[in-house]
Amino acid sequence: MAADWEEISKRKDRFLEKRESILKNKVTKLERRLFDVLITDFLSKIEVDEDGFIMNIDQNIKLFDALDNLLDAFMNSEHRALLNSYIKDLDGLSNFNAKYFGVFTDDGLSKSVRDRARNITLRSIGILPNGGIRRNGYIDQILKGSEIKTKVKNAAIKAVMGEVSKIDFRKNLKELVTTDETSGLFQKHYNTFIYDTYASVDRTETSLLAKELGMDSFFYAGGKINASRPFCLARQGGYILVEEALKWGTAEDDYEKYVKHDEIPNGGYENHSQGEFKGKPESYNPLQSMGGYRCIHRENYIPNEVAVMRDKTLKIENGKLTRVAL
Repeated sequence: MAADWEEISKRKDRFLEKRESILKNKVTKLERRLFDVLITDFLSKIEVDEDGFIMNIDQNIKLFDALDNLLDAFMNSEHRALLNSYIKDLDGLSNFNAKYFGVFTDDGLSKSVRDRARNITLRSIGILPNGGIRRNGYIDQILKGSEIKTKVKNAAIKAVMGEVSKIDFRKNLKELVTTDETSGLFQKHYNTFIYDTYASVDRTETSLLAKELGMDSFFYAGGKINASRPFCLARQGGYILVEEALKWGTAEDDYEKYVKHDEIPNGGYENHSQGEFKGKPESYNPLQSMGGYRCIHRENYIPNEVAVMRDKTLKIENGKLTRVAL
C-alpha cells in the first residue's frame, strides 16, 4: 500500500511540474500574441508627424479611447482560452488525488466524496462545477487582467503626451509586454496570481479528502532546492499532525515536539514570538500555503495506522492521532 501512494504522489509531482512549465510557455506565447494585436490593430493606425512623432490629434485620441475595447476583446477570447486550459489542468490534478486517497479505501474513493471536495475547492477560486468561470470570482479577476490593461493604456497615454516617436513607442511597448519569460506583462500577472494556485488548490482538496477519511497527519514531502527556506527545511521529512500545522505562523507553534532538524534554529522562524518566517504571505493559511510563497513542498496525508508505524512519537488514543514524548 505504501509503495502505491508514494508512487502516485511522485507521479503527481511530475504532472504538476510539467503542467506549470507548459502553462509558462503558453503565457509567453500569449504575450507575443498581445503584442502582435497591439501592433496590427492599434499602433499601425496611429498618425505621426513628418518627424515620426505621435500626434495629439482627434484620430489618435479615438484610437486610444478604443484601446479598452481592444484589450477587453483579447482578454475574453485568447486569454480565456489559456485559462480554460489551466482549469483542465486542475481536473487532472483532482484525478491524481482521487487515485492517491483511493489507495487507502477498500473500494476506491467514492464519487460523492470526490465531487464534494472538488467542487468546494474549485468554488474557492471562482470556478463552477462545470468548469465555467464564476462572475467576479478570483479567476474572473485574473481573466479581466485589469493591471495589464492599465499598464498598456498608461504607456499609450504617455506616448501621446510625451511626444514619443512611433518607433520608440513600439520598442517601449515590446519591452513592456514581452520582455522575457519572467518579466513580461502576463508572466508577472501569473507569477503573482496563478502559478502558486496549482499547489494551493492541490492542498485545499487533499486537506478536505483527508478530513473526510479521518486522517490526522501528513508527511511533509518535497525536495531541497537552492531557494528552499529554513521554515520548510526544518519540517521536511517529518510526520506532522494537522492540529500542529494549524499553529504554524503563530507563537503557539510548539515546533520542538515535531521538528527533527535541530541544526536549523528556532524551527525556521525569524521571529517565533510573532510567527514570522521568510516567505510567509500576508494572508497565511498553513494547510494551503505551507512554507509560503512558491513553496514546492506538499503534505502527503496518511492513515493514522500508517503514521504510528512511521513515527514512534505518534499514537492513537480514542480513535484520534496524538503525539507523545518518548
